[in-house]
Amino acid sequence: MAEMVCSALVQEGVSRAISSVLGKREEKASQGHIMERLEMAVNDLEFALERSAKLPITDVSLLDRRKVIRCSYVEAAKLLDNHKQQAVQGQEGLMKRKLWMVRSKNPSVSSFVDLSTDAVRRFEWYADCAHKFVRDVESGCSLRHYTFCNPLVRHLLEGKTLCYSSMEKGNLRRYFYIWPMCSKDRGVEANLGCLYEDGTVAEKSFFIMLLIRLSESTDIAGVAIECLRLLTSQFKLETERAVGELSRVIQDVSHSYEFPWVGIQELHVKLSRRCRLEPACCKASRHGLCADNVSSSSELLRIFPEQVIFVYFKCYISALEAGGGVSRGRRSPLEVRVGIKPHYVEVKGDEERGCYAEEILGNNHEVRDVSIQQVAETVRSNAINYFLRQEELTKYQIYCFSKHDGGFFLVDKPSTWRAGVPKTRRRYNTRESTKRRP
Repeated sequence: MAEMVCSALVQEGVSRAISSVLGKREEKASQGHIMERLEMAVNDLEFALERSAKLPITDVSLLDRRKVIRCSYVEAAKLLDNHKQQAVQGQEGLMKRKLWMVRSKNPSVSSFVDLSTDAVRRFEWYADCAHKFVRDVESGCSLRHYTFCNPLVRHLLEGKTLCYSSMEKGNLRRYFYIWPMCSKDRGVEANLGCLYEDGTVAEKSFFIMLLIRLSESTDIAGVAIECLRLLTSQFKLETERAVGELSRVIQDVSHSYEFPWVGIQELHVKLSRRCRLEPACCKASRHGLCADNVSSSSELLRIFPEQVIFVYFKCYISALEAGGGVSRGRRSPLEVRVGIKPHYVEVKGDEERGCYAEEILGNNHEVRDVSIQQVAETVRSNAINYFLRQEELTKYQIYCFSKHDGGFFLVDKPSTWRAGVPKTRRRYNTRESTKRRP
C-alpha cells in the first residue's frame, strides 16, 4: 500500500514537472510569435511611409492620415526595440531590474511595458489602415486623374519646372518661373516668381513671389493674379498693367520646360513650415489654433486665397508727396518690400497678444496695437512722411503679428535722394542665385 502511494506521488510530481516545462515552452513560443507579429506590423507601417513619401499627395485628408500612421509607427518601433533588448538581457536580469526599480521607486519603471496580444492587435489594425492609405495615395496620384486638370497645374503635378524670360528693346525685361516641390509631410507645393523690370521708369517695375499649396483644382494663375491685384492697388501702382504683364508671361510659360532645380528643397520646406506650420491649417476647425478660432483666425484669410502660404512683393513708389502740400520736386523712387504670411502662428512663451505692430525708425522701436490691414493702408504715406521730415533716415521697417497671421513692410530710401529716376537695381536674378544645373 505504501509503495502504491509513493509511486502515485512520484508520478504526480513528474506530471507536474512535465506540465510546467511544457507550459513554459508554450508561453515562450507564444511570446516569440507575438513579437514576430509586432515586427511584421512595424514593417507594414514603415512601407506605407516610404511608399507615400515618393508620391505627390495633394489631399489634406491624406496628409492627416499619414501623420497618424507615422505616430503609430514610432510607437510600435519603440515597443519592439524595448522587447528585443529585454530578450537579450534575459528573464533573470530583467526581473532583477524590475525589482530594483520598484524598491528604489525609480521613475523609469513607467518605461517598462509588457508585450501583450492586445497591444499587437492595435498595431496590426494600424497596419491594415496603412495598406488602405497606400492604395488611396496611389489611386489619387495616378496621372490619368490629371488629364482634365488645368494644363499648367498638370505640368507641375508631373514634376516639370516651368521657366520663361525675355528682353525687349527699351530695357524691358520679363522673367517668370514655377517649380513644384513635393514633400512627404506637406504634400505638393509650388513656388512661383514673376519679374517685370522697366529700366527707364522704376515705378512700373515689380517682382512677386508666391508659395502655394497645390492640388488638381488649384487655379494657380488666378491665385497669382488676385494676389498681385491686391498688392499693386494697395501701393497705388498701375494695377491693370501689372496684371496684364503677369497674364502674358503665364500664357507663354506653359510650354517652356527646364531641368528640376537642385539645392532648394531644404530651403523651400524650411520657409514653408515657418510660414504655415500645419499644412492642413484653416482647412478644418480641428487643426491647431484654428480649432479655437476658426471663424476669425486670420483677417488675411478674408483677403488672400486659402492656398497661399507666403507672398513676397517688391516694387518702387513715387516720393512726390510732401507734408503740408509743399512740393519738393521729383525725387528718386522708394524701394518697397512686403512679406505676407496668412497662416503664420507666433508663439512667445505663455504670453498671448492680439494684433500688434513693431515700428522701427533708426534706433527707435515702437509697439502699437494695430492690425496688419491697418498697417498696409498707411505704410506708404507714413514712410514718405518720415523720410521727408528726417533726411538722415534710410530705412522704414514695420513688422505685424496676430494670433494667426503675420507680415512685414520694408521701405528703403536710395543713398542719393535727388532729382531723376534711377534704373532699377537688378537684384531679382533668382534663377542664377538659387539654382544649379544637375
